[in-house]
Amino acid sequence: IRGHALGLGGLACSLAALLAERDIARGSGQPRDADLRWRLDIVLGEGERDAAPHGQRVDMTAVRQIRRLAADWRRQIGAAAHAGSSDEAGILVALAYPDRVARRRSAGSYLLSNGRGARLDPQDTLGSEAFLAVAEVDAAQADARIFLAAPVSEAEIEAHLGDAIETRDAVEWNERSQAVLARRQRRLGALVLRERPLADPPQETIRAAIIAAIRKAGIEATLPWTPGLRQWQARVALLRAHLPAAADWPDMSDAALTGRLEEWLGPWLDGVVKLSQLSGIDLHGALTRQLDYAQQKLLEAEAPTHWRVPTGSNIPIDYDHGDMPVLAVRLQEMFGCADTPAIAGGRVRLVLHLLSPARRPLQVTSDLAGFWQSSYRAVRAEMRGQYPKHPWPDDPLAATPTTRAKPRPRS
Repeated sequence: IRGHALGLGGLACSLAALLAERDIARGSGQPRDADLRWRLDIVLGEGERDAAPHGQRVDMTAVRQIRRLAADWRRQIGAAAHAGSSDEAGILVALAYPDRVARRRSAGSYLLSNGRGARLDPQDTLGSEAFLAVAEVDAAQADARIFLAAPVSEAEIEAHLGDAIETRDAVEWNERSQAVLARRQRRLGALVLRERPLADPPQETIRAAIIAAIRKAGIEATLPWTPGLRQWQARVALLRAHLPAAADWPDMSDAALTGRLEEWLGPWLDGVVKLSQLSGIDLHGALTRQLDYAQQKLLEAEAPTHWRVPTGSNIPIDYDHGDMPVLAVRLQEMFGCADTPAIAGGRVRLVLHLLSPARRPLQVTSDLAGFWQSSYRAVRAEMRGQYPKHPWPDDPLAATPTTRAKPRPRS
């Protein structure tokens, strides 16, 4: 009926009859060519029965049935028998199946206007066409096979499917360029017919696109983490787990941070349109501002970055080593200390990695008093020969902590 309104009623009846009956092409051991035009030419009496591609045969019994059906429909709508040519089949198929207009993505690969992917056999004569109107496709949800189709031009799509075409501003993440692209698009469903750069897109849409990309790639891979920030993150986690006053602090785990990127990272993303630009954001500021002043003070007091050992040295605490924080310190610096250092209001003992003078591990313990009373004797017996210039006293609790070797005896 739409074809008749365009002066193509006779062609539309023949095409509709062709699609209503079984395919006139018969196999030759090769995949059937999908082009409707040569089939339509044969139905119209303008093509030779041996003109089918790839050596396919034509079922003339089916052709005669199609011709009879087309003649009945022409009489019903009052259409002329010879109106239009097979080259106009594409727009008629598009009018029948506007959700199956397809645009070429690569050789033999197409995207349908309904969003599904579709493909042609590599040898198909339609494989180089920019746009197709697909009449028959299999039921696969991804990469469906096209069985019957005809070429259609962009101009024909614009002229006859204009009511279904919309202009849309798209601010989306582009995987190839690893950047947010802002475009004003002319679209038929999932197909982008034309597009141009969009000037001054809304900042909130750019921010949403970059956040979606961060979420997909993962905050570990995209954000400028430093060892210090990972330590800060672990310190917060430790206090949340062990200090009642910190139980209601924000969850700073990667999973929780990923879930609320809009809240804590969004305000820091103005001007960012590429993943590579994320290296310049103030991640320290974005993270630490999730704690108020009082919480930050409590963090410094109860999960300090360093511990002052008996020699007066400030030794860094490693919170990112495992479940418990680690203090790696030379054994001689802990002389005179009977108690294992503890943080989080005394609830969490540090795991002491007691080191040799060459900073090699000698003992790992969370019970310093027990070490002095038991394992120290074996360590002393083994190490005093290797490091004779360093003190290995019989009573480490009565010895003076030191960072130095024993003074040389005077001659």
